[in-house]
Amino acid sequence: MPRTHDDLKKASEHLRYELDMLNSVAQALATNFAGAGVLNNAMLESFAVHVRSLIFFLFPENPKPDDVLATHFVSDPAAFEAARGVKSEILKKAQSRAGKEVAHLTYQRLTVTEETKGWRFVEIATEINRVMKIFQQHADQSKLSETWSAFRQLPTETSSSSATQILATNLESPNPS
Repeated sequence: MPRTHDDLKKASEHLRYELDMLNSVAQALATNFAGAGVLNNAMLESFAVHVRSLIFFLFPENPKPDDVLATHFVSDPAAFEAARGVKSEILKKAQSRAGKEVAHLTYQRLTVTEETKGWRFVEIATEINRVMKIFQQHADQSKLSETWSAFRQLPTETSSSSATQILATNLESPNPS
């Protein structure tokens, strides 16, 4: 079902919230902001949920009719998908871990050791931001809310300095509720 520009603009506010939360939580986790314990676990779960949502948005598999997808916002989905490329290994692993270790109670959790328990927060967020920049470049700007204007100004190259800038940018998050 085709969505109206108004639907897409409103959905883009929720998308921006997902991205802002991912970046904020990744930065907090990478700096050990919450320390050990329940708060750290809650932040890790938040990170995993936002990772999962954004990866599905960018690389959908078996989408439902009401799922918001990157291709809804672009004029040429094939060109976007070609520029976006295939899902990187770090995103494949993050998506799998988010599903198996956080979103679902699975026996795979029993195989997680102290050595394999850690998440590469900044690297995962940086890769999602890299693909989100490609999305933003291909998106019909009239379908995105004004909350995207600050993201448009961030660097397009992927480097440690741009990753730090993306994660450290303190943008006002939209309130999608």
